[in-house]
Amino acid sequence: MKKAVIGIFVCTLLLTTVFPTVGSIKTINVSTLGELKNQYSEHNENSLKTNKGTFKAVIGVRDNEKPSVLLNGKYQSRGRFIVFGGTATNGDNEGYFRGLFRGKNFIIRLPIRDGRIIYLFGTCNFDETTTSFRGLWRVRGTRITGWIAGNLTPE
Repeated sequence: MKKAVIGIFVCTLLLTTVFPTVGSIKTINVSTLGELKNQYSEHNENSLKTNKGTFKAVIGVRDNEKPSVLLNGKYQSRGRFIVFGGTATNGDNEGYFRGLFRGKNFIIRLPIRDGRIIYLFGTCNFDETTTSFRGLWRVRGTRITGWIAGNLTPE
C-alpha cells in the first residue's frame, strides 16, 4: 500500500489486475518505500454460500430459572455475522424479534408491551458440536439482566 499525505487527507493506492483464469486475482501493493509486494488470492466458492437454518432460544430474567420469552425463527450466516429473526412469545403476547451474533457477542431487538422495544446486549458461549449456546445479557442504561439459551439447527 502506498500512502500519500495531501494536506490533512491520507490517500491509499491499490492496484488490482484480474487474469483470464476464473477467480484468480493478483493485487500489487506498493509499500511506503516503493517496493512491490505481490499477493495472489484464489476465489473460494464455498465462502459465497450462506448457512441457513432454524433459531430457537429461551430468555430468562435475572436468576429466575423459568424462561420468560420463547424465540422461534430463522438464521442466516453473512460473513462474520449470524443474522436471525422470528417470533417472540411471552404468554399470550407475540411480536417480531431480530438480532445478530458476531463471535461471542450478540444483540437482540425485542418488542415488549405497549409497543416499546428493548435491546438486549450480551455474550454467549457456543458448543460447536451441538450448535447450542448459553449466555448472559443486559439492557443498556438499566439494571435489568438475564440469561439466554438456545440452538441453531442447520437446514
